[in-house]
Amino acid sequence: MKPKVRLILTALATIIGAFSLLLFTTLVQDVFFKEINYCVSNRADIAFKTMALMAAGGIVGFKASLIVVRSNFWPHVLISFGLLAQLFFITGCPQSANPFWFDVFQNFSLVAGLWVGSFAALKFPLAPV
Repeated sequence: MKPKVRLILTALATIIGAFSLLLFTTLVQDVFFKEINYCVSNRADIAFKTMALMAAGGIVGFKASLIVVRSNFWPHVLISFGLLAQLFFITGCPQSANPFWFDVFQNFSLVAGLWVGSFAALKFPLAPV
């Protein structure tokens, strides 16, 4: 693969992955599990929300790996840094009803799902080579 095509695919995978992650996390947090927070919800609801966030990250990681044709991990690294920046610059505000450590745990589950999806795409037999 030529370097120019590889760079374009990496940028495309990063942009599509970031927008997909925004869409899926919005669906999980604001549509499916809207009223779930640490203070008033039971453990099962919190566990389902965390697993749904991990699944959203897995779908995004899988999709980004298929866009770059499994050739590099740069989209995943950039999206992971974006998630960490979002955690410390946006979630750190006192607007969240959850404790900070709980938001950190959910954000890291999202990052873990992103990387699990990436490695699942490496083992996917029908993916382009």
